[in-house]
Amino acid sequence: MVDGLRCSCAGVSVESWKSNRRLDFGVWVSESTGEMRTRRSEAYHNALRFTMSQQPGGQTSCSIVGSLHRFKNEGATNADDFTFGELVDTLETLKSTYSIALEKATIHSIEIGVNIELDCTVKSLLKCVICHKGRAFAPIDVQDKWLGLVCTYTDYAIKLYDKGKQSGTAINGRNLLRVEIKLFRQRMLNEYAICTLVDLLCVEKVAPLLGLLLEKVGEIIFFDARLDVSNLSESKQLKWERYSNPNYWENLNRNTLHKSKKQFEILANLYGAIDYIKIISEKVCEKWAFLLESKLENRRRFPQVSEPLESTKQATFSQ
Repeated sequence: MVDGLRCSCAGVSVESWKSNRRLDFGVWVSESTGEMRTRRSEAYHNALRFTMSQQPGGQTSCSIVGSLHRFKNEGATNADDFTFGELVDTLETLKSTYSIALEKATIHSIEIGVNIELDCTVKSLLKCVICHKGRAFAPIDVQDKWLGLVCTYTDYAIKLYDKGKQSGTAINGRNLLRVEIKLFRQRMLNEYAICTLVDLLCVEKVAPLLGLLLEKVGEIIFFDARLDVSNLSESKQLKWERYSNPNYWENLNRNTLHKSKKQFEILANLYGAIDYIKIISEKVCEKWAFLLESKLENRRRFPQVSEPLESTKQATFSQ
């Protein structure tokens, strides 16, 4: 749901952080002269980095960076589920134990996503990813191409990766896919009225973030690499091969991209290609509802996925 973030913490008493037994602040010091090389001191605790930076005017600014999910697990894995209730408890802990005024802690970047279980291996799904809005994905780890993929823009990045493998918790043959959007700019949260940590306590503000996640997933172009097209005509095989090439999509303008995507979808449906958008979207919605701990009668709030989702349509969300 909500995991990694970076935020500045106005109103924090510097002394309260310095006297907190859980925080052991250190600074960079020159080994030769013993002089401090930075005006910043940092403390790491349970996957969160607490930073105090001395400003030119003499004031000290405070900030935190890291994973709220791992912080809840005392710095361990974030491959399990992180419910909205646990998010609230975590934020309340930051308030009570670390003197963070949630209403004054401005969010600058944040990760939104869920871990979903697939019926196929994550690697086989990643092999079917072509691009996002015409832009090619890149490996998250160049040393391990099939750990995951990322497509990065100025304001955000969309990630698909093997959560079990990444966290080192791949057990019992589970195929755990992480679907995640990382927002680099706070302005992308403006339409959700999310600005500070206190806003993350409000389910009415957090729940609609599902719409943003589904919108970005719906913009991905998948290619069913397992589909046997040997019986198709030569011209259709050539067209199918063209659609499977990321370089083809990269040079299309917006109108041509939309038209080609529709033609590709028609061809994919005609020959029974796997609808990865529908599969992932349904699982994301199910997991999101579970994490919000919603009662069955309240799940009408979520985008309907009983019918196939068209990847050219943006997901809508009724508040």
